[in-house]
Amino acid sequence: MAAAALLLICTFYFALDRKVSSKVIFEEYYQAYDGVMVPRGDDDLLKEGIEAYNAEAYSKALDLLQEESDSDLTRGQRQLLIANCYLALSQPEKALEWLEKLSGSEGSNIFYNQQWYLALTYLLLDEPVKAKIILEKIEASNSIYAPKAKQLLEEPVFK
Repeated sequence: MAAAALLLICTFYFALDRKVSSKVIFEEYYQAYDGVMVPRGDDDLLKEGIEAYNAEAYSKALDLLQEESDSDLTRGQRQLLIANCYLALSQPEKALEWLEKLSGSEGSNIFYNQQWYLALTYLLLDEPVKAKIILEKIEASNSIYAPKAKQLLEEPVFK
């Protein structure tokens, strides 16, 4: 009986430790998508949304970016920004919804960013197996995230 209790405690401890580690590792590697320029044109909602995003006012940016508009910002960029707002606001489930429906042609900037943030989201959701599959693909690609993916795959959560 004592051995079973000890085994249960050890299992719980390691599971809890991995979960904490996943979140800590996420925070170490996560950096919000940056370099977003305010587009030209008459779309004031979009301009305000991007300005709020760049100022790290993610709640405000989220409200503004979810408004439909005709702009020169691609749908993929808008979805990526919205997903990053949710990640910055500690709402990974909602970020996952946006990242999973985001599509970009393989090799495009949107595709590489989507893959990176999708892997980080899975990590935050304590799904290291799903994160690892994506990170291995990133590592083998021409993505700007390939070196980071290689480094991230060395973390204990993936061992």
